[in-house]
Amino acid sequence: MQLLILIITNYNSDDFWKCAARYYTGPENHQAGSCKMGPSSDPLAVVDPQLQVYGIEGLRVMDASVMPTVVSGGTHATIVMIAEKGVDFIKQKWLSNNITGNEKLNLSSRTEG
Repeated sequence: MQLLILIITNYNSDDFWKCAARYYTGPENHQAGSCKMGPSSDPLAVVDPQLQVYGIEGLRVMDASVMPTVVSGGTHATIVMIAEKGVDFIKQKWLSNNITGNEKLNLSSRTEG
């Protein structure tokens, strides 16, 4: 960890406060859109509509990074719903790959709703 020591000679100047605002502040908003969702034909798309990362089997993104823009209200509920949908995709894939016949029919009623 680095220790930054400031020697303040004229903290009442406009130049000091402009410098402080530039170097000691950062974004305080919700970040979104860094993992674009789109078709495999889109060179900028990172994930498909099932939240799977292109080219990496078994990896999904389930957070605000798949949102194209930040929602106008709080992001918590939206992110929870993205994660819930991602969990549904994982359950569906697991059920279709590991269970067949009557077992699938019995378990599917427990995962719906």
